[in-house]
Amino acid sequence: MSSRMGVFQTPSGYGLRYLWEGNGTPVLFLHGFTGTHESFATSVASLSATFSCVAVDMIGHGKSDAPPEVEKYRMESVVEDLYALMVTLEFPHFSCVGYSMGGRTALALAVAHPEAVSRLVLESASPGIVDERDRHKRRQSDERLASEIETLGIASFVKRWEQNPLFSTQSTDIVVQERSIRLSQRGHGLARSLRGMGTGAQEELWTSLEQLRMPVLLITGGLDEKFTSINKAMDQKIHDSRHVVFANKGHNVHAESPISYNKVLSDFLCDNG
Repeated sequence: MSSRMGVFQTPSGYGLRYLWEGNGTPVLFLHGFTGTHESFATSVASLSATFSCVAVDMIGHGKSDAPPEVEKYRMESVVEDLYALMVTLEFPHFSCVGYSMGGRTALALAVAHPEAVSRLVLESASPGIVDERDRHKRRQSDERLASEIETLGIASFVKRWEQNPLFSTQSTDIVVQERSIRLSQRGHGLARSLRGMGTGAQEELWTSLEQLRMPVLLITGGLDEKFTSINKAMDQKIHDSRHVVFANKGHNVHAESPISYNKVLSDFLCDNG
């Protein structure tokens, strides 16, 4: 089984750090805001015996570059850079697994390159905000958070971020593990990510859901009522989708229930029906 770390020079002009582990059908893993490729470590370890798992540090995160130009963080640009990475690795057709921010990115990638994405897994993700006024309010909220990160620093931000109700269901062990990843981030990278590809900055994709023709797996935690409701609505619009709700779990299902999550993920990715 092969394993290597690499840095891909993207078409938009920055270094994108990635881990490639295993052999077989390729799967691209996209983490959430404040995460890194390590966020999917248990999934990669579980699936790499069967799949070629490619896990990246998204732009501005981990050891990928955090360029100053916010335009490079725009969803359209990020999607093209990720697609170019997979083509360069000689994976023109691949499955894509995305969590939260990474889920929004995975969906945008599938919409932009439906011929490339063979299977799509969206965990605790959304297609964005339809109402322009609500999107404007979210942009303002993201800008306040970005400014706070830049002003107060990572440690202060992480302490506040851990109080987010989305993560209230996580055990102490998970919180400690996630804290280590978050504290390794750079404030300017997270701030630019919020400004460039935050939920308020991204164009909504609700109207694109009906165009998807690849099989889609939607995953949410039952205690995450907001995203479970959003995904129920998504499930009604997607041609070939299945929504799996993990009872008594919250927003980050792959961290809260890794064994069951990886089983559902593997079954879906291996299904040729």
